[in-house]
Amino acid sequence: AVGVARAHAADGASARHGFEAERAGGGVAVVGADDVGLARFAAVVFVGLADGLVPRTAPVPALLDDDERGRLNEALSAGLPLAAASTAADPGDFALTVLSARERLTLLRPRSGSDGSYLAASPYFRAAAIALEGSPLSACDVDASPRVAVGVGHARPSEPPGPGVAAWEARRSGDRYSVYEGIVDPGALVRLEQQLPAEGLSPTRLETYAGCPFRFLVENVYAVRRRSADRFGVDPRDRGSLVHEVLERFLRAVSDDGPPDEARRDEQLAILDDTIDTVFASYQERMPPFAAVRDQTRTAIRADLHRWWELETADAGSAAAPRWKPLMFEVPFGRAGDNSEVAHESVRIDTDAGPVELSGRIDRIDISADGTSFRVVDYKTGNPPLPGAAPGLQLPIYVRAAASITGLSVDAGSAEYFHVTRRAGYARTDPEIDAGTGLDRAVSDLCAPIAAGDFHPEPRTCRATGGCEYPEICGRAIAELVRGRTGDPRTTGGTP
Repeated sequence: AVGVARAHAADGASARHGFEAERAGGGVAVVGADDVGLARFAAVVFVGLADGLVPRTAPVPALLDDDERGRLNEALSAGLPLAAASTAADPGDFALTVLSARERLTLLRPRSGSDGSYLAASPYFRAAAIALEGSPLSACDVDASPRVAVGVGHARPSEPPGPGVAAWEARRSGDRYSVYEGIVDPGALVRLEQQLPAEGLSPTRLETYAGCPFRFLVENVYAVRRRSADRFGVDPRDRGSLVHEVLERFLRAVSDDGPPDEARRDEQLAILDDTIDTVFASYQERMPPFAAVRDQTRTAIRADLHRWWELETADAGSAAAPRWKPLMFEVPFGRAGDNSEVAHESVRIDTDAGPVELSGRIDRIDISADGTSFRVVDYKTGNPPLPGAAPGLQLPIYVRAAASITGLSVDAGSAEYFHVTRRAGYARTDPEIDAGTGLDRAVSDLCAPIAAGDFHPEPRTCRATGGCEYPEICGRAIAELVRGRTGDPRTTGGTP
């Protein structure tokens, strides 16, 4: 079928009825953007993309708010339009219309109205032009840029396509990954190394690469930071940092008397509550500006950590007969410490690409009652990874570092991820890789492609660890793109 989408259908009900009839038998469907929904067409033509038409807005006099317009209308019968009454097409309708085109999408805009007056491009048209150009465009640039003219359908074949068009063409064709999917030219690797953070390679960054090399490139080389999608809630990263700080301060406060102890319930829970309030107050600037949301967040954290305390008392034993005693907290090794800290030695691993120095920070190291064994605990505030996620590397690296710090052997150590929320069920997860030869082999396998400049996307493992955090960069069709790279040995498939 060939879909022809207009900005507004004259009759929504009849347009929808006609669309269903045409869709069933093939042919051309002329519909409004709000009627497309989840349909798919071979080609879509979206017409009328001029400012004031799409999205349709009523002309609103500047310098007057709705109350002032209402009083003038009542006193003088002025007939001034109200901003609240303006109609604007949902951006979601435009997005669904764009996504409904399987093979070809044509966006058309009128340059003048019926009276000959100039019509500026719709903000939707301009957004599409910016995506094709690959760089910001002013309203005037949309008309003047020959590169964009090629991308949006004006025939100027003598002009070269812009970088946005070139990237789009490269991603929709070819059976191997290219520079537009994270394959870095060897000549650029030296410059990219200069962009890496000063603290070097950490277990978390190595895990990121194992899960999705392209995400590693975006976060650690291009230094892109994801914005929280929830404007009214707490950023998960801030919540995680807050919980980590509370646990560190609380355990430092009570550890001199032994591990968390049921016999000291009232005393220790009072210390925990005070610690939550103190740390929460220091995070006020990172919290949303809504008292109800802040209060709800603090209440939820308090409930999570009260239950964590109960589980800790059962796990640690008692002050008289402890099984594990917290020994050290937030322990830096390698280049992870700041100027006020003395970091312990980094973890060095010899790989086929050369020696690698790993730096990090261990949430907590416990020591057994007899002092012959140790345990690493790494707190998590998110959900456990789904099946299919890349094996975790943090714990075996931390065990290797903790062995050096405690003076005990690697074989005397154990480790666990401790998910300290009710939502995650307080799950405890053991490492999937041993801290000996298994770790050496895993790190070597990852460092070889890093040294070769391979940062291709891996949507399967990325999804298993919570989903892509950069859909604006990867694009909605990333899994389909990966499946199309059939000639590339790195292709492992799209979605699970």
